[in-house]
Amino acid sequence: MTDKVDMRGIINELLRQGRIDGFIPLDELQRICKEYSLSTEKFEEVKLKIQAANIDLVESHENDEYEQDDTDAAKSSPPKEENAYEADSLRAYFHQIAKIPLLTHEQVCELSLKMRDGDRRARDKLVESNLRLVVSIAKHYRTFGLPYLDLIQEGNMGLIRAVEKFDPNRGLRFSTYATWWIKFTIRRALADQGRMIRIPNYIIANISKISRIRAQFFQDNGREPSLKELSVLSHMPEAKVKEVLSIIQEPLALETVVDSERQTTIMDFVADDSPSSNPSDSYFDTVRMRKFEELLTLLNEREAIIIRMRYGFDTGEKATLETVGNVLGITRERVRQLEAKAILKLRRSDLFQEVSNLFKQ
Repeated sequence: MTDKVDMRGIINELLRQGRIDGFIPLDELQRICKEYSLSTEKFEEVKLKIQAANIDLVESHENDEYEQDDTDAAKSSPPKEENAYEADSLRAYFHQIAKIPLLTHEQVCELSLKMRDGDRRARDKLVESNLRLVVSIAKHYRTFGLPYLDLIQEGNMGLIRAVEKFDPNRGLRFSTYATWWIKFTIRRALADQGRMIRIPNYIIANISKISRIRAQFFQDNGREPSLKELSVLSHMPEAKVKEVLSIIQEPLALETVVDSERQTTIMDFVADDSPSSNPSDSYFDTVRMRKFEELLTLLNEREAIIIRMRYGFDTGEKATLETVGNVLGITRERVRQLEAKAILKLRRSDLFQEVSNLFKQ
């Protein structure tokens, strides 16, 4: 009985904090579960409830977690799939960043405050001391079609954005905040330059069905439905519901199984250049995205980021008001106001109707 009470308290507190921040650090979840001596099964249950609440579980890449990993990387050979020039570039880069000392949380906060006062050297030091964090994250995306060096460069752009926007007074650790921005820029690059992934209609239908049920349940009950409740309401086996939730929540790896009965993976739906592919699909995908990017030029940078994040255009995941607010350093109400203003600005443009018609095709 005690375990159940503790379990309910843990979930409620994590969900409350997660809705405020837009994410929950994985190491914080692990620490709490260890403190309450929860079993592996219950730990997974908590994770599932967090995912069902549409809250991100973010790995906290603290200094002691990635220092040894990427110091070793600097001493080893680059991936075999890289060409000779890229391999040499990576080897030199790893060797260079391995020499840069890492910073404590206190040092990060101190430098961040100095940067806000216009200290350019403080900004550069913050960026340089976290380059290994980018390498640590980028290596997990090497199977998605972009060269490792390109992934690192894209991640570095995200790191710079994180440094410029980080507010130490909000209580977040910089590594957690930077991780979001690094992943965001890498995923956006993959969406822009990577291979197009088309998911079959029956899987999209399941995703849509579960999403509608979750939204209606939350509106009626003021909480997220459990896995069992989703299974009952959707008339789908719990295993199938769990698969759908994992597709909604996690970045799609090409080997991800999306139908356990048919043993179907994302790779089975990756577009290729073979004669059997429909060239008109790729053409219209390209036209749509070009027009959408053109439409976003009507907005200022902050408005464009809000629209991208809220509608999941770059990552495939719609961000909550809290998540957007945390990234931009503003309140969720301010995000709501800016989103409404941006949408109104877009609808007043002549290009809006043209883009809307394209996305209906």
